Amino acid sequence: KLNFCSGSGGWSAPTDGDATKLSLPLLQLYDLENDAGETKNLQDSHPEVVDRMKSVIQKIITNGRSTLGANQSNDVEVNFRMR
Repeated sequence: KLNFCSGSGGWSAPTDGDATKLSLPLLQLYDLENDAGETKNLQDSHPEVVDRMKSVIQKIITNGRSTLGANQSNDVEVNFRMR
């Protein structure tokens, strides 16, 4: 699982603001099969996986879809950090 946020990405701690104060990384990579509780961020030890997953997400955004078919336009501007 790749999260494009430094916080929990949801309602639980840490919030994005708290994560920024703690200087937590902007990306989080978790192996859900072996770490369902998302306790160990693997983004530093597996940059190739992060890069591959970022490429997939970028393609989905560019194509406006994750399924086969003609490209679709996004109905909102997509702007997020992909570090």
